[in-house]
Amino acid sequence: MVNLDPDSLIGEGNNRYCYAHPTDFDKVIKIKKNRKKRDDPNLLEYIYLKKIFSNDFRHMIHIAPCFGWVDTSEGTGLMFQRIYNYDSSASKSLFEVIQNKLLPKSVLDQLIVDLRTFVFKEHILFYDANCSNVLVQEVSKNHYRLVIIDGIGARKNGFKYWFRRHFSHISMMKVHEEWDSFMQEYSSVFADVHEVACSLG
Repeated sequence: MVNLDPDSLIGEGNNRYCYAHPTDFDKVIKIKKNRKKRDDPNLLEYIYLKKIFSNDFRHMIHIAPCFGWVDTSEGTGLMFQRIYNYDSSASKSLFEVIQNKLLPKSVLDQLIVDLRTFVFKEHILFYDANCSNVLVQEVSKNHYRLVIIDGIGARKNGFKYWFRRHFSHISMMKVHEEWDSFMQEYSSVFADVHEVACSLG
């Protein structure tokens, strides 16, 4: 069993806590908040990730790898790769990078194009498509890629989720819808930063 200390909590979403693994610094553990809730976000994500990583996982470089279930002091959790840059610093979210103007928009726009190509080619269901769920990883000096760390699969289980996992023409409709939502979010974050800059100027 992995003992999770409150100090190891590094993130919190609507449905899950995210802890740094206390002994394996390359891993994080996601714990469900409401254990009585019918739809377990960890289980829904695990089902989906197991499917998309079932073949050759080496090309799935835009999604944080999942290492399965682990028993912890806070209940059963789902363990993932923690995303670091080439220099061992923690990768920042796309939201942070935009907000703090850490990279030019032209660079980020190209990374978005690369991510879109991947998402559409692999029919990735990115239901919680926002800039906080995507990290900007510097894989080598001045070379970057985007990595989705959360919001994969579905919010709720049911026949729609089953059909989207098994029929590509149905999943693609949802992929388009979710990507449009993500691009609206992406543009909105840039607009907010520009508005703040103008007000300060």
